[in-house]
Amino acid sequence: MRLLDLLFWRKPAPGKTSRLFLTSQGSSTSSDASDQSPQAASRRRKDLLRTVLREVLTRTGIPQEWVSAEMLRSESPRRGDGIHVRFLVRHWSLRVLEHAPAFEREFTQRALMIDPQAKDWIHGFSWQFGLPDSNAAPPLPHPSYFTAPPAEAQLPQAPGSQAGDMSQDPVVVPRTAGTARDRLAQEFAPRDAGLQRPVRSGERFAVTRGPATKERSVLRG
Repeated sequence: MRLLDLLFWRKPAPGKTSRLFLTSQGSSTSSDASDQSPQAASRRRKDLLRTVLREVLTRTGIPQEWVSAEMLRSESPRRGDGIHVRFLVRHWSLRVLEHAPAFEREFTQRALMIDPQAKDWIHGFSWQFGLPDSNAAPPLPHPSYFTAPPAEAQLPQAPGSQAGDMSQDPVVVPRTAGTARDRLAQEFAPRDAGLQRPVRSGERFAVTRGPATKERSVLRG
């Protein structure tokens, strides 16, 4: 009947509406509602952060297989729904650990360039080790490695000590070079060398009576 009405320019009966129109409108409304759901927003944010991670690794020169990330959905009473980024270290390298704070700053800046509102829904960062071989990382050093000044700290473990043991002896910081005794030894080294030189035959020493005579004259006066 719908086709005949169109051919003969007939008006549709009142109260009848195209079923196709209702179906398309209903699907459009359902699609808009699903795009605004928290799950859809979380998926978009996770995709954005994955893109940011790839860009940061490429810009910094860190191999892609060294660091990955898990995007965890989080809720905050003050900030609402957001994402917590957990970085996974999959390759042991001190260079990555030394620059972890700078890596987080670069990650945040790149995310803000794409979405200025990212500062509101990025709830924080954390680091986790997912090394294929845990023995790739060195063991804990001797406690003096952390208590001594940085210039005197030594990484190798002390003989006879176990990782994680508490030291029962006080930590002794070695005395630095350049003490007063060392400086005096350097100043008197030429004189000591002259005193140790053997005396040749016929060689005489001059009698030093000047200071004694002067002393007597002062006493008499």
